[in-house]
Amino acid sequence: MMSLVVVVNPLADVEAWHLERALPDRIDAFRRHLIRDVDEPAHLPAHHRRHVRRASRAVEVELCADPLEHRDDWVRLYEELVARRGLFGVRAFSRQAFQRQLALPGLVAMRAIGTVG
Repeated sequence: MMSLVVVVNPLADVEAWHLERALPDRIDAFRRHLIRDVDEPAHLPAHHRRHVRRASRAVEVELCADPLEHRDDWVRLYEELVARRGLFGVRAFSRQAFQRQLALPGLVAMRAIGTVG
């Protein structure tokens, strides 16, 4: 027995019938992807805007020139999430998984640093 899983780019201009013709046995929608045009203004509810304003006063956001430099921070933060949510298996990313992800060419990473005040 053999299994093949194909994930189609959500931005691809592909009609479902093309996929059904290419893969006639079975096609299942795995997850719905939401796409937003970042050039359009976001229409956020008032309470979301209030949270964004409050957060913008409490943190500074920086672009990470070398994402690998902050690997230990990502691992430490994620370990807390793993413990809190009881994650295991592939969802409990290892240090090596973070190493590989943060080393991907073209990766853009940002981090928020809490400010005093």
